[in-house]
Amino acid sequence: MVYRLLPPLYHKITVPTSTSTVWPWILDALFPRRCLFCQILLHTVDTSSYLCAVCLEKTPLDLKTACAFCNAPTVGGVTCPFCRKAHALDRLLVATTYSRSSIERLVKAAKYRFVHNAAHDMASLMLRYLEEKKAGKLLQSVSLIIPIPLHPQRLRWRGFNQSEIMARDIGTKLNIPVATDAIVRVRHTIPQADIKDRQSRIENARGLFVIQSPDAVRGKSVLLIDDLSTTGSTLNEAARVLKDAGAIEVSAFVFARG
Repeated sequence: MVYRLLPPLYHKITVPTSTSTVWPWILDALFPRRCLFCQILLHTVDTSSYLCAVCLEKTPLDLKTACAFCNAPTVGGVTCPFCRKAHALDRLLVATTYSRSSIERLVKAAKYRFVHNAAHDMASLMLRYLEEKKAGKLLQSVSLIIPIPLHPQRLRWRGFNQSEIMARDIGTKLNIPVATDAIVRVRHTIPQADIKDRQSRIENARGLFVIQSPDAVRGKSVLLIDDLSTTGSTLNEAARVLKDAGAIEVSAFVFARG
């Protein structure tokens, strides 16, 4: 258990400058870190990533696009005409699928093992998806990126919001501003992934968010960022409150779906 818990925690330690060149070598010797995908040894002095360079470049991505709600194939992940009548989310892009064991390990490393650098790895794979899919043009109209917020109680427990880390990395690369406080999560619910049936997930997502900064979203084309989507209920609820506040379009980009 000590081996599992200690490696992620050292990234939060501030090391004196005089020991900054020695400390990574000590950590590598005491707590060897392996790629979450292929298990090759990683070296702190070379990278803070939890994936090796080969896995970051070669991990299969899901380049097919479909409606977020009925999974019918659509161009660019737009919500199909039938589902658009009852849903606020306009588009969903998904980088990969959660059913792959390696992808599941990466998501869980951030969510449950407190490995905040895993969020940077997810963002790197999402940016690779945009490049390989040539999907950048689909996001040309986006004027604001908003990460799906955590409830304050869960944020205190985890210590960081992985979706916010991902949003900042993506926003920096695409040169799009990121608003982390435009919407807030006001209900503390059980995770959607722990709910098995679709209707219960939809009900669990109702009333999750409120707008905190209406002026920040009014007239904007918004891109929501999250790590994982199941039924799309959480994303749709966020899209609903954003459109009620005056957002003209709301798309979403998630790391994995499952």
